[in-house]
Amino acid sequence: MDRMVEWRYSRFMRAMLGLLFFILTISAPDTPAEELPIALKVIAQTFHEDAKQGDPGYRFTPKEKFARWKTNLLVLADNGELSAMLEVAGRYETGKRLPRNQQVAHYWYRRALLSGGGKMAKMGAMRTHPHLSDWNLRMVEMWLENKIIPFD
Repeated sequence: MDRMVEWRYSRFMRAMLGLLFFILTISAPDTPAEELPIALKVIAQTFHEDAKQGDPGYRFTPKEKFARWKTNLLVLADNGELSAMLEVAGRYETGKRLPRNQQVAHYWYRRALLSGGGKMAKMGAMRTHPHLSDWNLRMVEMWLENKIIPFD
């Protein structure tokens, strides 16, 4: 593709995502930004980083896009975003886009439960618990007590 066409396509995609985000915020004006779907937050944060780089035509490789997506999601989860914690836990549990790791999934479910995650966090923690040894469970407890974040 010609560089000018890439630049226009990139601008078009940003405009469409911006419009989608705008429509969602207008359609539910009473909904605070914290309650918008986590996927939209990750997309918005990723596109904001693209815009800060100043080169709208730059095309990231799939590996770069995945690394940025994973980092943004983990940062939101670490900052206490409940839906991001549950998303990260679910992805570690199932192995979708993150390596399957029951111990790390259990950590994120437990952390979400401690943050008021309710039934979803409790059910996730109960699903991952039987797959862990006593040593794994002690490690998760140590991570929670010392506020250590396990990155796989």
